[in-house]
Amino acid sequence: MLGMSTPWESFVARAIHGEPDEPFLALLRKRLAGGYQVVRVSFERTSKGPAYIVLLSHLRQLSKMEVPHSPSFTRWSLANGIRMVSVEEEEERWALVAGERLQAIADDFGADYANLIFLERVRALGPPRTTRALAGEAATRTAPGREQTRALREMNAFLEGLAADLVGALGYSEEAAGILDGALERFAREMFQLDLAGLWHTSESEGPGLRPGGAPGPGAFRRAGATVPRGGRTGR
Repeated sequence: MLGMSTPWESFVARAIHGEPDEPFLALLRKRLAGGYQVVRVSFERTSKGPAYIVLLSHLRQLSKMEVPHSPSFTRWSLANGIRMVSVEEEEERWALVAGERLQAIADDFGADYANLIFLERVRALGPPRTTRALAGEAATRTAPGREQTRALREMNAFLEGLAADLVGALGYSEEAAGILDGALERFAREMFQLDLAGLWHTSESEGPGLRPGGAPGPGAFRRAGATVPRGGRTGR
C-alpha cells in the first residue's frame, strides 16, 4: 500500500538515519534549519534528569533551549562535533554515555560478570583516577576461557569506542585521556558504590536497566563480588 513502509524499509531507514529524534531534538533541528546557530552547549542535572542547555543565536538575539539527555542527542552532538563548555561537564556527559554503552555488555554476559570484566580491564590499563576510585573493590579474577576472551574483546571495543568518539568526533587530543578517565571514575563510583544521587532509579519496582535519562539503574550493575559471576567460576 502506498504511503506505508515495510519492516525492511524501516530497518534500512534506521540503519541510515538512526532512531527517530526525540521531540526536543527534533525542535532543535527545526530551529537550526530556520537559521539559528549553536553558540555553546552545557550539561546540567535538572529536577527532571540530565539535560543540555543549548545557547542559540538568531538575528543577533540569544536564547536558551533545554534538551533532555538521550541517545539521539548524543548521536547528533557527535555528528556535529558539539563539545560541552568545560572538561567537568564533558566528563559527566561521557559517564552517562558509558552507562548506556556498557549496558549491552551487561545484557550479553550478565551484570555481575560485566562488573568483573570491567574491573579487570580498567586495572590492567591503569587510568589513574578510575583506578584510585576502585582501589577498595575485591580483586576477583574471571576464569580464562572463550567467554572471558569474548568479554574482554567486547570491553576493549567499549573503551576504544569512547576514546575514538572523543578524538574523532569531538576533536580532543591530549585532553581525551583525562576526560575518559574522569568519566570512567564518575561512572565506576556510581556503578560499584551504588551512589543513588541523580542517576539511578529511585524505585526498585522500576527494575533493572537504563532509566529514561540513559543512566544504569541499580539492577543493571551490582557491586563486584556480591554474587557469583556468570558460570559460577572465577580465577584467583
